[in-house]
Amino acid sequence: MGLEVMKTMEGTWLCTDVSGSFEQLLATMGVGWVKRKAAATFGYGKGKAIQVITVEGDTVTVLIKGVFTMTNTFTIGGVGQPGLGPDMSAMTCDATLEEDVVVLSMTSTSLKPAIAKRYIREDGKMVQEFSCEGVTGWRVLTKQ
Repeated sequence: MGLEVMKTMEGTWLCTDVSGSFEQLLATMGVGWVKRKAAATFGYGKGKAIQVITVEGDTVTVLIKGVFTMTNTFTIGGVGQPGLGPDMSAMTCDATLEEDVVVLSMTSTSLKPAIAKRYIREDGKMVQEFSCEGVTGWRVLTKQ
């Protein structure tokens, strides 16, 4: 499917489920206590966080409305692209497409390196999988 999979990700998505240990994941990444507690109070976005995704060619823009509001734009095949991490700190990412999975390798001056994967399940829901040093958390998003 290749780049066409990104078009299926376009639209407005609501986080409808979270699993894994987001507290442990954020702590492992180096996110501070206050921001981790804010995320926990927010249920890590379940039922609240919205992502608005637009796609132009191989460039994806994600507007995230949750505990924080931020926008990240990346191009598949791009290296060292600027963005914001989960604690709103500056990060860079390398973006690749591995079969039908968008993979972001993220590095930051304030956080440990992490991987974020995004893909569409057979039921049409989108999954975001975050991992850092063997700790993983998942978000399931439903198109609105």
